[in-house]
Amino acid sequence: MTIKQLEYFMETARQLSFSKAAENLFISQSALSRSIAALEDELGTILLFRNRHSVALTPSGILLASHIPRLHAELARTVDLVRQAHEGMRGQVTIGVETGLALPDVIDEAIRYFHVSMPFINVLPRCIECGDLFQELADGRVDFIITYVPEGSELSTEHLSIPFEKQRVFLASSSAQRWLGEKVTLKELADAEFILGGGADTLPARRWKQLCAGNGFSPKLSHVDSSATCEIMIGLGAGVGFFPGEHRIFASSPSIKKTSVEPAFFVNPTLIWNRSNLNPSVEVFEKVIRGDI
Repeated sequence: MTIKQLEYFMETARQLSFSKAAENLFISQSALSRSIAALEDELGTILLFRNRHSVALTPSGILLASHIPRLHAELARTVDLVRQAHEGMRGQVTIGVETGLALPDVIDEAIRYFHVSMPFINVLPRCIECGDLFQELADGRVDFIITYVPEGSELSTEHLSIPFEKQRVFLASSSAQRWLGEKVTLKELADAEFILGGGADTLPARRWKQLCAGNGFSPKLSHVDSSATCEIMIGLGAGVGFFPGEHRIFASSPSIKKTSVEPAFFVNPTLIWNRSNLNPSVEVFEKVIRGDI
């Protein structure tokens, strides 16, 4: 059964004349008869009574004719949805957000914009631990990630990114510890035990090692699976860590104090996605973030 066969049948049902229907369809009467006969064979029923003088719909023909307008409307709607999806006007964008990261204002505004002005694109944020972010992106489980990228770090050429306003990094320690004042130099931390959330190969871990090496020492690092575990251990005095000033977990913990580190260390909350991502809604989301829509 083809769309053309249904169109041919519908025109014949409207005209109740093969000759008039064929004329309106710009085909021969014999081609029209063959098309409807093939449709009847496929359905296993007679759709039209024919004789030399008249054409009439059978009960099966009446039923089919009553449903074809709805079929056409549904087809048109489906075609429209496909085109919207191709243009990025319908679909879903999944954003992996680093645990504890305070969403940049522009991301919050974009999510509200899509909810009000582009409700056919669902923007779904997901909280993901730092060490898992890039793997989730590589596996296609998220379209974007938002993470802290240390100043001076370079992303892979397979990634595209938009950095947001930079944040200063502070040292986190237990409020019960007295050996740290309001400011400390990196060299003074040579003997400190550092606890980091995420793996050893995350961007912050690599950058922190570089900064320590530039100040003449290699940091003693312990890695834990989650930021929450990191917070608990630091709060108990098992070690120290570092975090951006607006990091939600540490900023709200009464058991942790923050200390300025010199030389200053900055990170940029950054939106990152793969160049190879074929989701059409990704381009729309990017344009909204850049202010092009």
